[in-house]
Amino acid sequence: MKGGKRENAGRKKGTVLPKTLEKQAVAAQLRQRTMRAADKLWNAQFAKATGSMMIYRIDEIEDENGKTKREHILVENADEIKQVLDECDGASGYAGESYYIVTTVQPDNKAIDSMLDRTFGKAQQTIEVVDEVTAKYKNAVQELIDKKAAKDGKEAVSLLESVGYAPPSEQVKLDVINLGNVG
Repeated sequence: MKGGKRENAGRKKGTVLPKTLEKQAVAAQLRQRTMRAADKLWNAQFAKATGSMMIYRIDEIEDENGKTKREHILVENADEIKQVLDECDGASGYAGESYYIVTTVQPDNKAIDSMLDRTFGKAQQTIEVVDEVTAKYKNAVQELIDKKAAKDGKEAVSLLESVGYAPPSEQVKLDVINLGNVG
């Protein structure tokens, strides 16, 4: 027999290549790692989505040689944070005898969208597909309105119909009449 399919040639149906098995094993390990860190990942994305404020206290420390060195300390004490926010009105400045730097990170819209999509499902997005005939008709209506030949969509449709230019569909006609200006 020459050419064509040969009996019992090639891999058996359903056989998984070693390369595919390796990819599947790596993917399973990554899934497990991600699942173990789910809380941390959620919190990190939540912080990014909501924005954050950090307050640093600048402490001046004298080293062994007598030189003054500035050290930036992240303030975590709730009472101290409240004092800084009250005395500095949420901005950098002196509170008591120490100088504080207040930094903010703005909320990230992409992170917000991602969290909402994961929680509630992706929001529906409609795309209007307008064919060439409908576009030409809507442009003709808009042109009549723009040139003051018609005061609104309803009058423009009547004018077009009186010269034999019918809308492509009843829905397009209703859309044009209801919207007034088509633009």
